[in-house]
Amino acid sequence: MRLLAISDKIVPSLYTPGIRQLVGRVNLVLSCGDLPNYYIDYIASMLDVPCFMVQGNHASGQEFRHVNHLVPPRATPWTWMNGW
Repeated sequence: MRLLAISDKIVPSLYTPGIRQLVGRVNLVLSCGDLPNYYIDYIASMLDVPCFMVQGNHASGQEFRHVNHLVPPRATPWTWMNGW
């Protein structure tokens, strides 16, 4: 089994249509916390694999605000839940 573990920092190269070529074949995504939901959803959707998430330790919510050059999609359930 091969998994992609992501955590804490947005990696711009993973938030692109070329993610499959970059990471190869994976069986699941493991989000280890402190990442915005739109980013996690994008990665799991593009790789078409299950995703397991562990809540992060940051309480401020700053990690869930989008970075200027990474604008979250507008029409997803995550956008409603996070107020974007």
